Amino acid sequence: MTVFTDMFGALPDPSLSVIQIPDNTLRDFSGPGILLLSQRAWDPKANDRTIARLVASQWWGNEVLPASPNDVWISDGLARYSEALYAEQNAGKEAGLRAVDEFAVGALMFEDAAPIAQAARLAPYSADYRSVVMNKGAMIFHMVRAQMGDVAFKSLLHDFYTKYEGKSATIADFATLAQQHAQASARNGEPPPDLRGFFTQWLNSTGIPEFAIEYVVYRTPKGFRIAGKIKQPLDTFRMPVEVRIDTEGNPEIKTIDVIGSESDFSVETFGRPKPGGIHVDPNNLILKA
Repeated sequence: MTVFTDMFGALPDPSLSVIQIPDNTLRDFSGPGILLLSQRAWDPKANDRTIARLVASQWWGNEVLPASPNDVWISDGLARYSEALYAEQNAGKEAGLRAVDEFAVGALMFEDAAPIAQAARLAPYSADYRSVVMNKGAMIFHMVRAQMGDVAFKSLLHDFYTKYEGKSATIADFATLAQQHAQASARNGEPPPDLRGFFTQWLNSTGIPEFAIEYVVYRTPKGFRIAGKIKQPLDTFRMPVEVRIDTEGNPEIKTIDVIGSESDFSVETFGRPKPGGIHVDPNNLILKA
């Protein structure tokens, strides 16, 4: 409660009742001022992330309501991603990334069942719903954070709650506010990320990229030049993608705009690239096969 109050803003009433319910009913549930946990989910050694999601639902789902069954990404997806935010705050960055890895695995199970913005097609809390809305939804919040940066993203969440506290909101409301924050936080001379295209791609369609890379290394007077192509199967894909180049010196990170199914690139490095030492999306910032 303390972590999320600092991060999102204060609830009108921060008091909570935590209630144990029998197994074979609900596993867990969050309602205004109340958390329900089944007996098997009661162990404090294993339920910290579950409780983090339920507590986050006091903000996302109880105070800020999805305007329709198609808008539940802003409640259930964000509450799920709040598990990673809490784990990172409580136990460090690696703990947060372990949660993100779980989201990615869960998202890949039934990702093609429906686009997130058509969540009404999915039975609430079914396996498909958990995969698409909660897990893929959490991964999309993680990708938004990577494109905006930590400061702008957390400011976005705080302002989103402030603006829609006690109201309903749509996916479009969140996307509009996110684009405004991205533009305001853009560094001098650098264009802001294209979040409008990002949301269209990730929320309104199915499919995930599977990256392959082809390249040739050339010697130059100042070091080395790597010329190649990044390939993936989605014709409409458009995102900046990090590439890590392991060299005989320090590794170097380059960002390449990947557009469509095949994108040419040319980058220069000071150190000689190691054989097989070029890795696409090394920090797992993108949901991919």
